[in-house]
Amino acid sequence: MTPPEKYLFAWIFPDPSMRMDGQTGYNCAIFRNESARRSSDIILEAEQIAFDKWGPHRLYTYIDQTKIKSANPGYCYKCAGWKYVGLSKGGKHLLAKELP
Repeated sequence: MTPPEKYLFAWIFPDPSMRMDGQTGYNCAIFRNESARRSSDIILEAEQIAFDKWGPHRLYTYIDQTKIKSANPGYCYKCAGWKYVGLSKGGKHLLAKELP
């Protein structure tokens, strides 16, 4: 979280053998932006921080479209280069960013 607590972004890097969904890479576990910054810029900055700290890896997140106002779930991620992968068993949108 950044002072004065206007946005929050957190990665987790779960052990793939422990995941029931088969996803690998850095998982955006939480993201909230109440600042004036563009969300896509914050996502790109968070990506770079993760790569600098742990090295490059695939990125993914789930978007619960029932909890957002946008008609385009994950729009800010898509603006940052992420792609729609599909729906989870629970109906959430799975977005990912693969390394080139």
